[in-house]
Amino acid sequence: MPDAADDLAGSVRRNASDASEVSLNRSADSAAWRVLGAAITRPRPWLRWLAGITCMALVVAMFWLGSRPGAAAFIPTPPWDRLLHFVVYGGYATLAWVASGGRGLHAVLVALAIGFTDEGLQSLAPGRTADWTDIAADAAGALVAVGVLGALRRRLAPVVGS
Repeated sequence: MPDAADDLAGSVRRNASDASEVSLNRSADSAAWRVLGAAITRPRPWLRWLAGITCMALVVAMFWLGSRPGAAAFIPTPPWDRLLHFVVYGGYATLAWVASGGRGLHAVLVALAIGFTDEGLQSLAPGRTADWTDIAADAAGALVAVGVLGALRRRLAPVVGS
């Protein structure tokens, strides 16, 4: 006949088993994030090419769509357009970071070149205007993206073997 000590021992074994299962799940999740982080911060050549081609395709699409008549109707009004610039140019900087193999300065310069070109084209398009605050939002988005990627690289450095 089981007594209270047997019940307690069984409960402790079940709790220890549950805790080890949770620990295994957390380590698996952590490993998956580390692999993803390593892929982004230390990209392989095929991923670098893919990021570069994707960035160029998105830039060409943005320039082409932005030059179409009536494009101004799809642009959000301030302050939402600044947030859009921040996010989009942070994305361009991320793609440029991956394409350049993790060179932060190159990524920021690529994003700024795209931004200046976009503002120049906007000044030529009917119904659109160029604005220095858009360039500031572009630069901020690129700098934040590169900063986050640099911090991620430093955090993963011991794992990746740098």
